[in-house]
Amino acid sequence: MNASQTSFFGIDPSLVKTGLARITSDGRLVTKLLKTPTRGFERLQFYRDGLKAFLEEALLLGPVKGVCIEGPSLGSVNRADDLGQLRGALGLCARDYCASILVVPPTSLKKFATGNGGAKKEAMIKAAEVKWGVVLTDDEADAAWMAFLAQAMNSEVALTRAQMSVKFGINNPRVKTRISSRNRDNI
Repeated sequence: MNASQTSFFGIDPSLVKTGLARITSDGRLVTKLLKTPTRGFERLQFYRDGLKAFLEEALLLGPVKGVCIEGPSLGSVNRADDLGQLRGALGLCARDYCASILVVPPTSLKKFATGNGGAKKEAMIKAAEVKWGVVLTDDEADAAWMAFLAQAMNSEVALTRAQMSVKFGINNPRVKTRISSRNRDNI
């Protein structure tokens, strides 16, 4: 085992198909797309087992240094409970292999990949093709960018200005305060 060959993972969870990606410290990208027609706990188990096998494959090369999982979009309401369960199952599985787990909002991922937080799927795919020279599905492209973000958060890599901005925002989250209209002391 080459201990200097660290890996960084990206996970794009979806109920229909989940994208997984791994970037090694030497820059190699490996992606995998998991699909299942099952529902409920069988679906969670299928995706968890697929991620576990993908992570264990990487351990043959060296340690896993970082994992990023795409979080929920602010406007998503469809199947939110099922997606939350899936994200939780995948996050717990990844936690067994790596202590550094980040949940990243889709807008941050889009800005990291394309420079535009409102980018469409096609722009994400094109940005991945330009960066890695391969054509990926939208789920694989999201996972690849998640893996690159995990690498950026856990090691020194060359970044664009937009990528540095996303990294800074993750490292320095804004603290939101709620102002009550009932309390005059807030004014």
